[in-house]
Amino acid sequence: QELTEIKEEMERLSQEIHQAEEKIRQVEDQIKQQERELHGIKADLERAEKELKAAQLELSQAQEKLEKEEKQKEQAEVNLERAQVELDKVDIELKELEQELREVASLIEDAQRNRADAERRREVA
Repeated sequence: QELTEIKEEMERLSQEIHQAEEKIRQVEDQIKQQERELHGIKADLERAEKELKAAQLELSQAQEKLEKEEKQKEQAEVNLERAQVELDKVDIELKELEQELREVASLIEDAQRNRADAERRREVA
């Protein structure tokens, strides 16, 4: 009977060992699966980091371009203001010249009238 009990105990232990080995295989399979997932996650992370660096570079370049364009815009505004000042000066000069031209035209008209008067007086005399 003791032999039977030992055999039963051995059989039970053998089954427990078999179950433990099966559980170990399952855990090893889970570890392998998790390692594959981890590698996938690491690859995704590396891709995301590269994309982030590329996006940061693109953003930096866009900011530099925007700053350059802003400076160009400011310079264009300064140039426009200067041109407007010059245009205003030219406009004033033009108006002064137009006034002088009217005055000269008036003098010419007066001179022509005086000459015509003088010719009429000479004809009368």
